[in-house]
Formats: sequence, structure tokens, C-alpha cells
Amino acid sequence: MMKILSKKCAYAAIGLGLATAGLGLATSASATSLIAGVSATILETIIINQTAPASFGTIAMDTTTGGTIQLGLADAVDITTTGIIVATGSITSGAFKITGTPSQGLTIDVTPTANPTLTVNSVDTELTLQNIQTNVPAAPALNSSGELDIIVGMDLVVPANAPTGVYSNGTYTVEANYN
Repeated sequence: MMKILSKKCAYAAIGLGLATAGLGLATSASATSLIAGVSATILETIIINQTAPASFGTIAMDTTTGGTIQLGLADAVDITTTGIIVATGSITSGAFKITGTPSQGLTIDVTPTANPTLTVNSVDTELTLQNIQTNVPAAPALNSSGELDIIVGMDLVVPANAPTGVYSNGTYTVEANYN
């Protein structure tokens, strides 16, 4: 009886093996593969150089009233309040040259980061930079030489009773990124 049972088990094992092999053939017959390509474009590092610092020049004003001075995009100031009498001296709009990969689109942001301050008798007085203006086009891009020149203007708000002196350390950030 053992021999008969052993033969039946052997036949069952062979049958199971063939069924498993048959499944394996069916699985490999439906398998597929694809070799996919990979690419990368490496762009030049964007470099921003300041070619002219923004300067409101020398301002003569009635310090009791304060006022707003607008530095335009053409190296000139526009006095928008009666408290400021004249602005003279070196008046320049901020100017920058952005360089990188030719003909690439950019996003450009210009934001004030620190207001000009003056410390008199250990008291800081702060002027306010606001209303940044630029000549950046709606869809900025580097030209075929990989360059873009931009000009920056802004408003300077002088509070009433601001002490006289040289206000410094005012800053703004010019940021450029590829699209």
C-alpha cells in the first residue's frame, strides 16, 4: 500500500510542478520592458551686479513736517510734499546687470530689507523705503548675450522732526531666478 501511495504522491508532485511551470510561462509571456531616456539641462549661475547704487542725494527740508521723496527710474527725484525744499547732489536710481544663460526667462523680485537709519544721542531714527519701482518687463528674460539690465527706484519717507545727518544702511534685495 505504501508503494501505491508513494506513486500517487509522486504523480501529484509532478502534476503540481507542471502546473506551476505553466503559470510561470504565462507570466513571463505577458511581461514587457521599456528602456526610458533621461536628460538634464544645466544653466549658468545667475549673477547680479550693482552698476549704480540708489541715492536720493542731499535733501534740504523743513524737518518739522517731514515728507516723501520719490526716486524715479531716470536718476531724478520727485518731491511730493511741501516740507521738502530741494534735493541736490548725486541723485541716482539703482542699476543692476543680471547675467546667466542666454535667452532664458526669469522671475525678478525687488524688496526693501532694511530702512536707512541715523543714530543721534543713542536714539535711532528710521526713514522708510517703500513703493519699489523697476523697469523689469512683464516677462523678463536674458538677451541672446545672457544679460538683462534693470533700474530700480523707490520712495523715501522722512518722518516729522527727523534729526539732520547722514542716514545709511538702508538696503533692498534684488532676486532673480530662472523660470
